[in-house]
Amino acid sequence: MAKSLADHNNEKILALYFELYGNHSFNLKPVTKIDNISKITLKIFLPVNSNLFTQYTPEECNIITHKNPSNIILHISSDDITINDQFLFLSNIAKDYYSYLKRNDVISLILKNNS
Repeated sequence: MAKSLADHNNEKILALYFELYGNHSFNLKPVTKIDNISKITLKIFLPVNSNLFTQYTPEECNIITHKNPSNIILHISSDDITINDQFLFLSNIAKDYYSYLKRNDVISLILKNNS
């Protein structure tokens, strides 16, 4: 699970890629260093309330995105995240992280430091 500052959504990792001869190749091996990844495919979960997110837009579509690993600022332990057929639930520390990272002052500070 990765947190994106740009849209305040939660995301589920679908695929990891590494760069090989200038192309992105699908990665089947476990990744221990984010520097070994060149692209990440994510499913976006949209907020419903403070700890509940849905994988569907109002038009009942899923949103999939490809991100550069440098856009990932936090990985949250899966112990605090539950994903069922269509919803993602945050609990404990994951909910606290989300609440903190969506604050405007925190977003401004991170964006300022990454400019």
